[in-house]
Amino acid sequence: MLFKNQHRTDMTVVPLGDGIYRLTEYDLANAFVVVGDDRACLIDCCAGVCELDAVVRLITDKPVEVLVTHAHADHIGGASWFPTARLH
Repeated sequence: MLFKNQHRTDMTVVPLGDGIYRLTEYDLANAFVVVGDDRACLIDCCAGVCELDAVVRLITDKPVEVLVTHAHADHIGGASWFPTARLH
């Protein structure tokens, strides 16, 4: 699946297994979505150029918990698209 947003940037979404997806922004940064029974988890947030919240909403309409593994720009930049994020 290829998502093109209003900023003319690309994010690819690749299903990896049952309810698990890899999101790749500009072929440079990755994030992962894991969809559970009641909610979903977004692990890392890419750089934030693409509208990450809109891409996640294409995958699931469940509430999303955002977890960031570390504070490098290519992992935390997209956290601004969400109301809260937790950082290790």
